[in-house]
Amino acid sequence: MRFEYMVKLTVVFASLLSLMEVDLLASSSDSGLKLEIKAEKENLILGEPLLLEANIVNLSEKSIKFKMGGPPEIFVSKDGSFFLQYRSTSVTPIYRPTLATLNPGESKNLGKSKVFYYEFEPPGRIIFDSPGEYFVKAKYYITLEDTKTYITLESRTICIKIANPEGMDKKVWGLIHNIEFAKFLQHSYAEPAKEKEVIKTLKEIIEAYPASTYVPYIKEALIMHYRKKGQNRSPEEIDYLRTLEKDFHKR
Repeated sequence: MRFEYMVKLTVVFASLLSLMEVDLLASSSDSGLKLEIKAEKENLILGEPLLLEANIVNLSEKSIKFKMGGPPEIFVSKDGSFFLQYRSTSVTPIYRPTLATLNPGESKNLGKSKVFYYEFEPPGRIIFDSPGEYFVKAKYYITLEDTKTYITLESRTICIKIANPEGMDKKVWGLIHNIEFAKFLQHSYAEPAKEKEVIKTLKEIIEAYPASTYVPYIKEALIMHYRKKGQNRSPEEIDYLRTLEKDFHKR
């Protein structure tokens, strides 16, 4: 608990630095801004990443200018009371603050977060590691441009239901149910010593179980992996990347 608390303080402090100096704290309800989150799917199976989209919405009747940083912080709970901050990496990036303006009724998209592999608790694990209900919320830190008032926006809590995989998904889950595959699905990266084995298995899954729930996530991870290789891609990898991109965009 103490270690987790210190981590949270570090993240908040970094956010404060990136959002400039502040004069006082204010509640999010006073700002006229609201943080909204929406899950692409609220019913998932074990080993399926949660894709979460976040937006800041101006509920007031006036334009609001504020400074913002990077993506929102995500928190996950099994009981709806104790929330653990989700961290997919042990490195806390520092984002340069940018000025945003929202007119009444407008929203600012904060992008999509993938909630899956939890890096910050050695040796790492899948965050949704057993069937059942999980509770997810998000926080975002802004500074109002006119008063330099620091505000924490907190979303409502949404419920995510995790089920055991069945049929072909159960077979695929049996093949990828380990940390190396979890890392690859989250970061499109595998340890050099295991990279060939991981990619070989994922390619075989795509070929043998094309209709599996996991395949779109596998394809996306492979696409990102090959794109990251850049000029180091072999001719075979370039051809395979083109095939993956063509199939992926048909979704």
